[in-house]
Amino acid sequence: MKEKIRQFMIGRYGTDGLNQFLNIASLVLILVYILTRLPLLLYVGVVLLGLCYYRMFSRNISKRTEENYKYYAAVSYTHLRAHE
Repeated sequence: MKEKIRQFMIGRYGTDGLNQFLNIASLVLILVYILTRLPLLLYVGVVLLGLCYYRMFSRNISKRTEENYKYYAAVSYTHLRAHE
């Protein structure tokens, strides 16, 4: 089974920092939905999770790398602004 997954992922983007953020954000939103029963939180959480999986299985590696670079640039800029 491990070999089949490895074969499937050949040529696909995989995971990165942006995917980790999307995954954690979707998990938090879904958990908050369970506590509050606000449907919008569930919808946004599921959309973020879908986006995470779309990026992970994408074959457009250059586009996903560019998105991840922009994510890190935004996080870095926000971090620098917080310490001014």
